Amino acid sequence: MYPDVNVFLQIFANPGEHDAKRMLLNMITTSLYLGLPLLWSGMMAWAGVNIGRSITAATSPLARPADDAGRQGGSLGKMAVSKGMKKK
Repeated sequence: MYPDVNVFLQIFANPGEHDAKRMLLNMITTSLYLGLPLLWSGMMAWAGVNIGRSITAATSPLARPADDAGRQGGSLGKMAVSKGMKKK
């Protein structure tokens, strides 16, 4: 990866010869170590949110009959309680 084969000996023999290349290579490697995991995590989060939304959209019609049954049961219960209170 480095421009010289024997980096450690070249530092003492020719100081400053490839410092810009080394610095650029170190910055690129560091940014990839930090940036690629962040990019991957962002992509996975975006995919998870979209999958969750599509599952919710697909299952919402299945929940409507249960909601209607609950409302009807609740109204029947209210009517039974209100009739029972009127008798007293």
